[in-house]
Amino acid sequence: EGSLPTDLAFATTEKGHILLVTTKAGLVIVLEDPDNSPAKKTALDMQSQVCTQSERGLGGITTHPNFLQNRFIYLYYTYKDGLSGCRNRCSRFLMDSNNEVIFDSEMVLFQTEIMENRIHNSGSMAFGKDGYLYVAVGDGDLGRSSRRASQILDNLFGKILRLKDDGTIPDDNPFTGTGTRCSNGGVSSSDDTTCAEIFAFGLRN
Repeated sequence: EGSLPTDLAFATTEKGHILLVTTKAGLVIVLEDPDNSPAKKTALDMQSQVCTQSERGLGGITTHPNFLQNRFIYLYYTYKDGLSGCRNRCSRFLMDSNNEVIFDSEMVLFQTEIMENRIHNSGSMAFGKDGYLYVAVGDGDLGRSSRRASQILDNLFGKILRLKDDGTIPDDNPFTGTGTRCSNGGVSSSDDTTCAEIFAFGLRN
């Protein structure tokens, strides 16, 4: 496909198993009969809205545990935010019965603030046995005053985030009581608050 593969996910459909593969440039490729045929097709092309410099790009994919019923997939990618810059974003998409991802179905679950540097993006995602979505967000090689961004709780960098499948916050996340949503701009509105999305912090990439 003229691009580097970055992640993969299997899913079960009414017709059998499919394999979904993401590429750095912003393609989602689907193999509809991965056990028997190498034939593939492009299920989603989002190259026009993906930053790909250095370690950026479309870096992660996972499917909903109930994919057979709801056809939800989740993508983690570096979003090209117009003239503002690049920010990492996690979104939910709908895949139709033809195994094509509906571009306009995107629901943004969270996005970071604009990133100054091009490394430490991360993007691994998995659903836990509790039914919640866990997402690894790299520290972006960012420093905040004398500490790394990963050690400060008013941003999403260098964290494991835990979300419900629609992006809302589980009631038992560690910082729900005093926290606030940081998903829109990627940083809380006050230095005195913490991001309710955070499940673990102090990480790197």
